[in-house]
Amino acid sequence: MTDLIANTNTFGIWALALAAVAAASLRRPSWLILAALLAAMAIVIATDAHWIVHNSIRAMLMTDGLYADHARIQMAITLVGAIAVACAGLWIVRAARGARRWAWLTTLVLVGLFCIQALSVHGVDALLGMRLGPVMLIGWLWGTAALAILLAVAHAHRKGG
Repeated sequence: MTDLIANTNTFGIWALALAAVAAASLRRPSWLILAALLAAMAIVIATDAHWIVHNSIRAMLMTDGLYADHARIQMAITLVGAIAVACAGLWIVRAARGARRWAWLTTLVLVGLFCIQALSVHGVDALLGMRLGPVMLIGWLWGTAALAILLAVAHAHRKGG
């Protein structure tokens, strides 16, 4: 299992780092911000920061005697998060065009995925942790998103930024 986790994390780190470098190559403010977000996500994977946050919140809930009711708390956070992601998605659709729109929407999906992971709903964890070849499903999702961003960057380069 340790090799599976290491393979998944390594794959995600490299995929997101490559997408970050590609986005930064466009040297436009919105692409540079996108590159910084992608680099931050690679750092989160490398440092296990999402699990550190999850474990800290779980410990706090246990200390306060609220862990027994954590499913309700998770659902409330999920609802608020879904509304925030939907609003951000609508804003991106209105504000961005072309390749930049698709790159930003893909990054928004990645941010949502990181939040879902940190929230750690057991059924979702089981799905994201499924082994698919040398990596878990979550790794393939990171890689697919990075590939989508790379394609958007390539398209933007062809169109002149």
